[in-house]
Amino acid sequence: MKKNCIKVTAATALLSASIFGGPLIGSAHWHEKGQSKDWKQSYQKMEKHHGKHRDINFQKNDKQWKEKYDNKVKNNSEDKNISKKSSISYETADAYGKNTILPLLASIETTKANKDWEALEGNYHLLSKELKKGTSLFYKVNGKDNRQNLLETYKVPAEVKRAELALPISIYMALNSLEKSFENGEKAKIVQKLTKVKLLTEKLENVENNTLLQDLIAKVNGLENKLQNQTASNSNFIAYN
Repeated sequence: MKKNCIKVTAATALLSASIFGGPLIGSAHWHEKGQSKDWKQSYQKMEKHHGKHRDINFQKNDKQWKEKYDNKVKNNSEDKNISKKSSISYETADAYGKNTILPLLASIETTKANKDWEALEGNYHLLSKELKKGTSLFYKVNGKDNRQNLLETYKVPAEVKRAELALPISIYMALNSLEKSFENGEKAKIVQKLTKVKLLTEKLENVENNTLLQDLIAKVNGLENKLQNQTASNSNFIAYN
């Protein structure tokens, strides 16, 4: 079975940046600190890292956690160098993943099936936040095998889901902003950005087998049709007068 993959390339990130001044969303930090400011900050990070999208910051932090704790384990096979203050029990970390991350993944699948984009967006941001917190917990657990089990059980599937949703959620959020501009009569602002949003939809893969993505594209086309109808109506009004 072919996996439903979405390629988030540097070109895609740049295209997204040109819509709101920042690259593809990738963490709860975007949601918590506000749209416009974070787009700008993320864009600056993207320039600094030569077009790499924002998720690289999360991966970098994750690598630092891994190196920090694995080096301690390497120096002492019984993890004696990991202080009691910094470490947590396997049961605590496992309970966090089981009671927080897995329910979020299940909720995401439900909202996907229902095409509930508003709830899906909220779950996406929450997953990003909880994944970051969970990762820090998993790497504080003593025992390399314990940590590996936690990562494979909770962190890996959560990261896969985030990657799957990054582009669709970005398009949905951009579309929401353009819908508001349309309601406010800001036609000139919409036309150029809508064209770029449509280009982003072309980056989506396996759309023919994904009803969620089909629904998203239908929303984009719906806004385009409303814009065209309004333009035609205004032209007829001018011609009539």
